[in-house]
Amino acid sequence: MAIDTIVARATPPGRGGVAVIRLSGPKAATIATTIAGPLPTPRQAVLRQFRNLSLIHI
Repeated sequence: MAIDTIVARATPPGRGGVAVIRLSGPKAATIATTIAGPLPTPRQAVLRQFRNLSLIHI
């Protein structure tokens, strides 16, 4: 059985002030730190700017 890393929107599509993205699986921490920087303390919400593969904020 393969264990995949998945990403999914956790908020409904449309206009809104906050978007929550769920990321889970064995590569989740690597992907999260690559696009958003250091991981927050567990069970804490933080505001992050996403970065592209060139590490430029988008």
